[in-house]
Amino acid sequence: MSEKRRTYDIIIPVYGALPYLRQCINSVLKNTKHPYNLDIVDDGNSPIIKEYPRAIKSARIITNRKNLGWLKN
Repeated sequence: MSEKRRTYDIIIPVYGALPYLRQCINSVLKNTKHPYNLDIVDDGNSPIIKEYPRAIKSARIITNRKNLGWLKN
């Protein structure tokens, strides 16, 4: 498969750290040149942190009811 036809999966597990989440997502949106799917895993966050990823129209949000930790995400 040629490099131009591949679609990459970018998975971002999120628990807290809203400023870093914003930086990370902004960097992906600005700098990723290849086609990609953006999956954001909400790992039992507070309502304030839950709101931000939902505003990213190109992202798929996966929600855990409680914090499962980075490895299980």
